[in-house]
Amino acid sequence: MTGGAARRTNPGFGAQLRAALARDTPAFDAATAAVAGGTASAARGAPAPTGTGARVRTGAGAGAARGGAGVRVRTGTGARLGGVFGRAEAGGWLRELRERVGEGRDLPVAYGDPAVVGADLAGVALDRARLFGARLTGTDLSRATLVGADLSDGVFIGSDLTGADLSDADLRGADLTRTSLAGAVMTGAHLVKADLHGADLRGAVLTGADLSAADLTGADLTGARLADCDLSGADLTGARLAEAVLFRARLVDTVLHHAGLVDARLIGTDLTGAYLTGTDLEKVHWTPATRWPSDLLDRIQARSVQIMPGVFQIAAA
Repeated sequence: MTGGAARRTNPGFGAQLRAALARDTPAFDAATAAVAGGTASAARGAPAPTGTGARVRTGAGAGAARGGAGVRVRTGTGARLGGVFGRAEAGGWLRELRERVGEGRDLPVAYGDPAVVGADLAGVALDRARLFGARLTGTDLSRATLVGADLSDGVFIGSDLTGADLSDADLRGADLTRTSLAGAVMTGAHLVKADLHGADLRGAVLTGADLSAADLTGADLTGARLADCDLSGADLTGARLAEAVLFRARLVDTVLHHAGLVDARLIGTDLTGAYLTGTDLEKVHWTPATRWPSDLLDRIQARSVQIMPGVFQIAAA
């Protein structure tokens, strides 16, 4: 197949392909060939990978050619693609590669800021991948590993990230509206100004995460672990935080109107300036190190009983 044939079957793809090939990067050649069904290899006169199970590997040398460490994409969906997500360069990466690997009906792959809808990427390994601005709406990323990945300003509306590992991931400004993150590990993740309204975060581990100024309205954080988490200025209106662990968390100026914190652990939590109108604080555990809004402190103390030395519990209203 020639480059012209590729352009006729996928208008606009040829120009993007030529731009990628112009970088003269072996890793990009290999990955593009796999995704485009061999068009890149054919264009260079090289044999194309064949078969649903075709697998392309890229080594450390290929990663270095792109200025960053290589990250293998593993999908576990039958077809496998090894690609490299390195440092973004002037002009960005190839924005969309929607061709499938073999039959690949569940594996659209893209570089840079992909636009993927409804893909099955369960279990994918993208540690330290640079996918800022990715648009992965309705995508299955359950059990995926995205440790240290750059997903800033990404769009994940309605996606499934159940049980995913997003430790130290950069999700600043990301749109995670109605996303399932139940049981996800997000230790040390950066979620400043992220949109998580209506998200399912039940049992999620957010220890040390930065959620300052994030939108968590209507989110379900039941049983979530939020120790040492920064929620300053975040909006948790109507959020569910029953049995959530908020040891030493910062909720300075946080909006908690009509939120449910039944049986939550606020041990050493800083709620200075927090807005708690209509908030359900029944059975909340707190200690003298917990900092309440000054206008509520007397009422909190009056409603509380000591359940063990230095630990108090708020009684039902």
